[in-house]
Amino acid sequence: MGNDMNQPGNDQEPWLSRHLAKLLGGIVVIALIAAVTLVSIYHYHLGALAIDEQSPAGWGQLGDYFGGVLNPIFSFLTILALVLTLTLQSRELKLSREELELSRTELRKSAEALRGQNKAIDRQSFEQTFFSWLNTYRELLASIELSSNDEVLRGKRALMRLWSYLLDASHVWSTIRKQYPYLPTANTNRPAAGRAEDSLRSLQEGERGLVSKVAIERWEELYAKYEYQLDSLFRVLYRLIVWIDSQDEERLSPAQKWLYVSIVRAQLSWIELVYLFYNGHTERGKSFKRLAEKYALFDNLNFATDPVIAIVKACPPDTVGYRLSAYESRLARVAMGLSESSEQTLAMASDT
Repeated sequence: MGNDMNQPGNDQEPWLSRHLAKLLGGIVVIALIAAVTLVSIYHYHLGALAIDEQSPAGWGQLGDYFGGVLNPIFSFLTILALVLTLTLQSRELKLSREELELSRTELRKSAEALRGQNKAIDRQSFEQTFFSWLNTYRELLASIELSSNDEVLRGKRALMRLWSYLLDASHVWSTIRKQYPYLPTANTNRPAAGRAEDSLRSLQEGERGLVSKVAIERWEELYAKYEYQLDSLFRVLYRLIVWIDSQDEERLSPAQKWLYVSIVRAQLSWIELVYLFYNGHTERGKSFKRLAEKYALFDNLNFATDPVIAIVKACPPDTVGYRLSAYESRLARVAMGLSESSEQTLAMASDT
């Protein structure tokens, strides 16, 4: 029994709990047996010796005899009973603590699972709103119409035609030549459009500012004429990126914000980026300019395609222009505290 009580295991506490009453009863029985035995021994050996009832000393000696023999026995048995009781209480307290800790662990796991589930639901809700918003932008883009030569152009084709009417190299160079006729036209064997591009590229640094000035003037002319179609397009895209950028970090980490804005950026064609690029150089586009710099919205914009936007980039009309982070994702990620590597940033976005 002693070995079972001291062995670690799941059965020692139940055994002690079940048998504690019997053990305490046994201790009481042992105490009674000891008392009866002592009285019997006294009666057998000393019973013939009478005690003077009038002599207190005789009764005192008898009490000393019984007390001297029984007190150690009773004290030992009392201590034994106390030890058993305290042992049981200690083990029950230990069990209670273990059960409490187990309950806390299970509760913690349940809370973590619930948080994970809520986070997944929240992410699903976010993505539904995100893709719905992005689809609204696509629908607005597709709704842009331009009638040209008995033909109705829509969406990106309409934007391209408007650009070719007012902002391509030929029209910008033609306007510059009218305002500044002293500027030489490149003498090449290319067609008129090619000569205009070569002329723009051959301008000296001090002359390129004229190109930026004219380009922004032509852009403002285009926007004023077609604002009824362009304003909602720009506004929806701006609000979408602002919404992503303004999310609390508990909902979206910086890496995740970068991921979702990158998805938006990947949807933008060259001509859409050109329109956004020009608009960021105007007073109404200042707020968008900050976002373009933060998320490198023009990283995919090919400036070699059009010398006009290349000159505006190098010699902005407001003398400040966009910061380099608007054109380089690596710089923008570093400014946000992310990795220079796009792969590592994507991994961070997936882990959080």
